Amino acid sequence: MSIIESDESSSMAGDSTRHPRAFGAAVLTADFRTQPEDFVVEELPSFTPTGEGEHLLLTIEKRGLNTVFVAKAIERVGDHAKNLAEQIIYIVKGTDVRHNPVGMVESLVR
Repeated sequence: MSIIESDESSSMAGDSTRHPRAFGAAVLTADFRTQPEDFVVEELPSFTPTGEGEHLLLTIEKRGLNTVFVAKAIERVGDHAKNLAEQIIYIVKGTDVRHNPVGMVESLVR
């Protein structure tokens, strides 16, 4: 009797998602890491923040989102904030500060 003709395969004939097994039915089944809470990653910086400079460090908690997607969304928020600030400077000072270095914009605003 071949594997296809075995008693076990006849019980699986109606289920198209299951295939005959060479060594019989599985002894047990298990599910590992099926919830988002099972995937926790804590990234530790390779440096100690000094609190100086133009950079901003964020702590992000995300669930079910791709890291690249979140990074691009944060970048878009920053771009919108920069555009808004440039428009406010234009309204108040009457000077177009787009495409200028940060130092030049800071000296104009002060």
